Amino acid sequence: MAQTPVDRALALLSASGAGGTADLQILPVGHRDALLLKLRQRTFGSDIECVTACPLCSEQVELHVRVQDLLIEAPELPLGRAELKMRERSLEFRLPDSLDLAAAAEHSTIEEARQTLLGRCLTAPAELTDDEARAVADEMARLDPQGDVQLELKCPSCRHAWKAGFDILPIFWGELNAWAERLLREVHELAREYGWSEADILGMSAWRRQLYLNMVVA
Repeated sequence: MAQTPVDRALALLSASGAGGTADLQILPVGHRDALLLKLRQRTFGSDIECVTACPLCSEQVELHVRVQDLLIEAPELPLGRAELKMRERSLEFRLPDSLDLAAAAEHSTIEEARQTLLGRCLTAPAELTDDEARAVADEMARLDPQGDVQLELKCPSCRHAWKAGFDILPIFWGELNAWAERLLREVHELAREYGWSEADILGMSAWRRQLYLNMVVA
């Protein structure tokens, strides 16, 4: 619970056997998020229910999506590098990874975070004009579309339509946290009723735990 969002993502993937932290933290953000989506699918299934607020009228908008619909195939990058040819020069860069996100998150303003992110991803230090910075950011989004998933939404009340970014980490983390709290309540109920240890209760299958819980409630 004390970890940063970046560290949470890496901890979840490392615990799932997706790889060591050192390897996971240098994956492009979209590749990392694709692994998180697949882990979420294995853990809770394909269907994801989430809620957001309409930016115009603040109405709560419920959203149902499926993991398969969120996975986006990305173009291959030779040697993990990309080159963007501008009119006056050529800019070589790599895609942002978790280490870059962690560095950017240390800043208090979006502009500072953006500058840090771009500076870390350029293979050679360079001062970018605003047009160049936008062009590099757009090319990064094209090459790693999974890193910036945008959903088209419409408010059922005011009919306002807009696009909203979808971030699997806070949704998946929230589901895991809710599941852990439910499990602790089950342990509490069964330990209080039967005097069993936490280890004994957690060693039961979910099906068997539920049978005992049903008898306690009855």
